[in-house]
Amino acid sequence: MQTTDINSSEESTNANRRERLAVCEFKKMLGEVEELLKSSGSLAGDDLIHLNKMIMNRIHAAGEFFEDKKKSILYKLHDTSMQTNNYIHERPWPIIGAGVALGVVCGLLLATKTNSKKR
Repeated sequence: MQTTDINSSEESTNANRRERLAVCEFKKMLGEVEELLKSSGSLAGDDLIHLNKMIMNRIHAAGEFFEDKKKSILYKLHDTSMQTNNYIHERPWPIIGAGVALGVVCGLLLATKTNSKKR
């Protein structure tokens, strides 16, 4: 159990580090694109084609980054849903009890609201 906690903590730390690096890289890319676009007004011919290729490469790199992020998020979502499913199947009665309690509270609130409108 403790090994799992350590691994989860390390994964979380690594994920945070990767996220910070990605945000820095994205900000850097935006700055470079902005700088390139500002300087594009005085460019013509081969320089303009080179600038266009540089911008397209940066946009492609950003797209790949976000695709990787999407895969990571989907993996975490799937893992979380599997853990939730396992938890519910291992402990059904507390979940059922919580659902019933929530239903009763909602029913009482709705009944109170309906009764106050009739007055």
